This record gives sequence, structure tokens and C-alpha cells, in this order.
Amino acid sequence: MEPWFDKPELSPVGRGRLRALFLALCFVLVASTKTRAASLDSVQQVYIQQYQALAMAHMRLHRIPASITLAQGLLESAAGTSPLALKGNNHFGIKCGMGWKGDSMHVDDDRPMDCFRVYEHPDSSFEDRVRFLGKARYRFLFDSLEVTDYRGWAMGLKKAGYATDTAYPPRLIGLVERLKLHRLDTLALGLPEATEEEVTEEHADGHGDDHDLPRHPGQAGASAGGSAPM
Repeated sequence: MEPWFDKPELSPVGRGRLRALFLALCFVLVASTKTRAASLDSVQQVYIQQYQALAMAHMRLHRIPASITLAQGLLESAAGTSPLALKGNNHFGIKCGMGWKGDSMHVDDDRPMDCFRVYEHPDSSFEDRVRFLGKARYRFLFDSLEVTDYRGWAMGLKKAGYATDTAYPPRLIGLVERLKLHRLDTLALGLPEATEEEVTEEHADGHGDDHDLPRHPGQAGASAGGSAPM
């Protein structure tokens, strides 16, 4: 099939002009796509810089991979730019639930105008997520997975019902690997930084290094109230 700009009824000059216009439009589209991608990457890097220390602290205290914490925060809050994050400081999409006594806001989600928790500060959202993962249905993540197994955690969170999106695990894994968030896991544990090949082999074998971390948020002390399921 002939391109629209090579139709025989067009004059050679007309075809040349249309071809040039088509190529110019393609160039603009590609440049615009690259600009948007670069802008998104910049926003994500700012988010990582802002919250990586907190994510690594939670990894050491509560045995939650820093890579997964940041990937979830990036995904659930659109790197801190979603209305829920901007207005409610909620970075992990945690809904009100039956026992929530704090402030709330309503946003369309699985249902119209779902109720979501509101926090005074983003750090409180990170702390509340630790408590949220203290629920019994998440316990297998701490009991059966290595703390560096971000792939297992991504799939386990979906299995436990954290999200309804069927693509949730690959989206988290994609963020971890594209942004190299797994390097923060080794940094948090004080381990030598793994090469890309070693990371791949580690997760293929299902082995990692727990570095004597607590096995569950409830065993990590009361710094984040990490025991009471909601």
C-alpha cells in the first residue's frame, strides 16, 4: 500500500512537500516523546532522592525491601504528583478501612469516590504502610522471601491483595530494574554492590542475604508501630 504522500494523483512537488511535512511531524512526535520521558525520569529521580533514606531505614528496621517501597511509592503516587499524594500525603494508595479514625478524602478508584487515608506528612504515609503490611495476609512475604527478592515481593503483594491491577508485579519490577532501585537494597544492608549479572542470578536462584533482619514488622520494635493490623 502506497503512503498517502506518494499518491500518483499528486504532483512531484506536492508529493515532495507532503513527504517533508510527514517527516517533520514524525520528528516532532519523537522529540516530544523523548522530552516527556526525560521529564518523567527527572520527577522519579527527585522522588527517589527524597525518600530513599526512609525506605532504606524501613528495610533495616522492618525487613521490607527499599526497592519495593520506592517502586510502590512511585507507582501509587505517580512519583508524588497524584492528587492523593499532593492533597492527602498518601503515597501508597491505602484506603480508609473499617478502623481508620483519621482524616480522609474521596477519589475515584476501584469504586467511585473510594475513601482514602489522609496524613499530615508523607513520612506518616510510609510509617502507616509498615503497619498495614503487618496484617496477617502479608506475613508470608516476611516468612518465605529473602529481603533482597524484589521480584518475589512484587508478585507476593499482588497475591496478598494489595492491588487489583493484574499488571502490578511487572510494573513494580520494571521500575526497580529501570531505575536500579535494587542497588539501594544492598546499600541498606551494607553489602557489596552486585553487578547486573549477579542480581539476575540471585533472583533466579531465589537466594539473598537477610543480614539478621527481623522476620516481620511486629518484631522490629515500636518505632513505626509496626504490629497492629488494621
